Amino acid sequence: MKQLMRILTVLFIPLFMAALYNPVDASWLSKTLDKLDNSLGTSSTSTSTSNGTMKASQRGERWIEVSSNKYYTTYVDRRSLEARGQAQKREVKVHVMHIFTPLGSQWIGNSSRGNVKPDIITTSISKQPIEYGTKHKFTPGQGIQYYDVHGNLIYDGFLSDFKGGFSDYVPMSEDEQIKDTLFAMFGWNY
Repeated sequence: MKQLMRILTVLFIPLFMAALYNPVDASWLSKTLDKLDNSLGTSSTSTSTSNGTMKASQRGERWIEVSSNKYYTTYVDRRSLEARGQAQKREVKVHVMHIFTPLGSQWIGNSSRGNVKPDIITTSISKQPIEYGTKHKFTPGQGIQYYDVHGNLIYDGFLSDFKGGFSDYVPMSEDEQIKDTLFAMFGWNY
């Protein structure tokens, strides 16, 4: 009797597993999640507010990669991403984070005029939202916070990866490409 039970168990395990395995239709899942988000008040697209600003969708990862170079990768915070304006007076405001490569960590230390040592800084985050306008970028005077690999604040101010104040875009520069990417998130890709 024990041997019969063992044989039946061995035979029924694959059948049981096959019955549990049911591939999910991705489009069905996507539609269901969109319905759930709509019922909860979370939009999958940008939304307008009463003061004329548009907020980006809150769905997905908090930090969105928008650019990368040999020194750092640039991310923007989805939660702070907002746009306003029309025609040539459009702007997007957002908190920006740089994650430094090993080469970038060395570069930021070497170009800091002695404020930080090379190979210490791994991350920088803007204290206030940075404004990407149609013709210029504005970084508020509050500065940037620089952190080490353990999340310890190392420096508070401006180093070589950010410039405070207004700066016009250089054609085809990284800042202009970031601006184009951010504008496209709100349908301003023309």
